[in-house]
Amino acid sequence: MHKAGYQQHGFTIVELLVVIVVIGILAAITVVSYTGISQKAIVAMLQSDLGNSAQKLKLYRVEHDAYPATLDGSNCTKDSTGAVDTNYCLKPSSGNTFAYSSSSPYSTFTLTATNTNGTSYQITDSSGPVAYVNVPIVVTGGTVTTDGAYTVRTFTGGGTLTVTGGTITGAQVLVVGGGGGGGDFGGGGAGGYLTGTETLTGSMTVTVGDGGGPGLGGSNSVFGTRTAEGGGHGGYLSSTADSYNGHHGGSGGGGGNMDGAYNAGGYGTGESGQGNQGGAGFNGATSGGGGGGAASAGGSAAYKHGGDGGAGVNSDIVLHNTNVGYAGGGGGTASTGGSGAGAATHGGGAGNTSGSAATSGTVNTGGGGGATYNGTIGAGGSGIVIIRYLTP
Repeated sequence: MHKAGYQQHGFTIVELLVVIVVIGILAAITVVSYTGISQKAIVAMLQSDLGNSAQKLKLYRVEHDAYPATLDGSNCTKDSTGAVDTNYCLKPSSGNTFAYSSSSPYSTFTLTATNTNGTSYQITDSSGPVAYVNVPIVVTGGTVTTDGAYTVRTFTGGGTLTVTGGTITGAQVLVVGGGGGGGDFGGGGAGGYLTGTETLTGSMTVTVGDGGGPGLGGSNSVFGTRTAEGGGHGGYLSSTADSYNGHHGGSGGGGGNMDGAYNAGGYGTGESGQGNQGGAGFNGATSGGGGGGAASAGGSAAYKHGGDGGAGVNSDIVLHNTNVGYAGGGGGTASTGGSGAGAATHGGGAGNTSGSAATSGTVNTGGGGGATYNGTIGAGGSGIVIIRYLTP
């Protein structure tokens, strides 16, 4: 008799493949479920960070009458002067970063929170958190400088600003017209000086005004909705229309005087901020008034003394806390005695006494040219267009 033997059966290849497939399916379900739960947690965290931060920003506005201009490196609020209020620091959760934007008069804000996995949500002063797709925005045109947070594009000549991939709202702009040329006696008026915000989209034409030559007004600078008028020229012997009267423009040119005739300065035209009246010539002496500036009127001439150019305006649009002067008036002249000073820190050229060369307005500031009689008359400085926006 033979003892029955035991037979050991292994898994077939088909059975092993079935087991592997089942394990793979279960693993995939587990990963998908975990990923979905994890993503929901990240979204909830982003929304919570934005909601808490929006409340803090609104409390800041109650105390300061405006939303913050920007945030510092620690996400603490800063006003338009750069002052930091550490009582209002935003606190993103681990793995989240904030991008904040607001523009003058700082009555609105946009805050975007982005997780390290690329998910972004955005909130504004008037809307709750919504999903945000960060489509790359590309901007070209002008000379570019950046501090990382902001990008500045400067145009010293005509050109085109082109934005693709989206729209940039609340961009700060500075538009300055070309300064007026000086005259025989009256200083040239500054170019118009305009600031504000613009929406950047598509292809936008930039026009930068030229400064006027002797006895000629400057030309306009144009960007977006703003046209900064060229400055008027100073009183000029060859002007047939109104003799030595200063001409009108962004800022008025200074009036001249000769043979006892009194001549008036031109006045600034256009919307608020364009410029001011030029100074008058002196009755009974060959003394001319100063050209008007963006911030103040030109000085009227005194006996044998030319009027000073009107003051311009300082702007730190290119680099925060570093001011550059724009749109100062040119100085008037006198046949003897002291001549008028141009608004030098704002680009205006100084006048001079008879037979001497006057100073031209500084290029790319819109400064008015200085005046002189029987000498080289100062030309107006060319204008400029500067655009500053949060780096996309």
